[in-house]
Amino acid sequence: SFIATVWNYACGQNGPPLDLHVDPKKAPGCGECFDLALADRYPKEEYCTPGVLSKPFDTQHSPVKWNKQPKEMVVGFFRKPGQRLISAYRNGRHASGFPPPEFEKLTAACKSGRSAAYVRFPGIAGCYARMLTGANCAESEKARDWKAFDHGKARLAEALQRVDQMAFVGLTERWDESICLFHRMFPGRFSEAQLLNHHHGKGGGRSYDESELLDFHDTVDEQIYDAAARRFEALLRLHVGEHVSACGDIHAKLAASRGTEARERCSCRAMQRQCGKSLERNLDCGNCPRQRLQFLNIPAISARKAAVQCVEDEGVCRLPENVKSMMPKSSGQAPARSSRFLPRQAESSIDSKIQASAREAITSARAVIDQNQTNSTMKARAVKLLDNLMNQLVSLKREGADAARTMEDKLFSWTFSTPSTG
Repeated sequence: SFIATVWNYACGQNGPPLDLHVDPKKAPGCGECFDLALADRYPKEEYCTPGVLSKPFDTQHSPVKWNKQPKEMVVGFFRKPGQRLISAYRNGRHASGFPPPEFEKLTAACKSGRSAAYVRFPGIAGCYARMLTGANCAESEKARDWKAFDHGKARLAEALQRVDQMAFVGLTERWDESICLFHRMFPGRFSEAQLLNHHHGKGGGRSYDESELLDFHDTVDEQIYDAAARRFEALLRLHVGEHVSACGDIHAKLAASRGTEARERCSCRAMQRQCGKSLERNLDCGNCPRQRLQFLNIPAISARKAAVQCVEDEGVCRLPENVKSMMPKSSGQAPARSSRFLPRQAESSIDSKIQASAREAITSARAVIDQNQTNSTMKARAVKLLDNLMNQLVSLKREGADAARTMEDKLFSWTFSTPSTG
């Protein structure tokens, strides 16, 4: 979620303010991709001030390449290692740097030991140490020349030095303070959205119970986190002062504005704008998110090239005239009029495809449970949950035309809206 602050600073200082309440659903299979969805709305090449973001800037778990950007441009957030490891395990057993065969071994190990096995798997611990020194988060056997795994100890000294060289350091556990400190160090427009959690993950924003790691401690990364915490405190003293809140009166101003009629009016969702600038409300709703065309079953490569147009006066996205030829035959016929970003017929096609995909996923999940779940009580609960989901899918088709239309309206709003509509 720190990307909201970075993007606002680098790309939202000129022209009308950006609406950072962007829906994280970028495309099918990328439902928690706030960073990519934000860049799709407000492209770097079009919105960002040249030179603020480094040329190799990326949000996808890339390590710091100190030889490609000056240290004055490196900023970052640090999370307690135990919390980060559990989050990584729960979000697909994150192991950026592992080749497929090694990831398969990791997956197999986690079937019996779960998160405790994940954190102990060779190559997982020491992610901070590696990424701060130019290596991938997970260290493959090949990367260490098939030598014994040292948990990142060989990179610790350099990593600690790099922390002290960073222009800004924030702590996830002290989110508001960190964002306010960044704003004090790098002044500019401030948005309430910078204080929100746009990437909930599997834990819903809550702290994890680290006892599930069975007394495992990532000792290398814990030393790096401690160094980051000291750096954070030093920056607070330098830019804020002793016994003074980094946020000052920001919280009070935001609290006063929340829920007011003026705040409700000043959002793309409230204005029902899909795109473009509203001069009346002084707000920029961004470009039409072309990657969302994939919800119409249009291939990603075609979606990227689609000439989706924003009608500024109306704030509406219009499909290109050739959208029918871009849609596979299996997705149904596109309507003759392609005036809306998601035509009604296409919405219905999406709705039926979602149901079919969900039904297939539920069936597969039941099969997996039957094969792997040995705990009879847990198995019964899981099967009951899946049966309830299946019944809900069936009932959707029996609600009648009016309910179906309401469902289409919700889906239409979800697909083009800037903020998340749930």
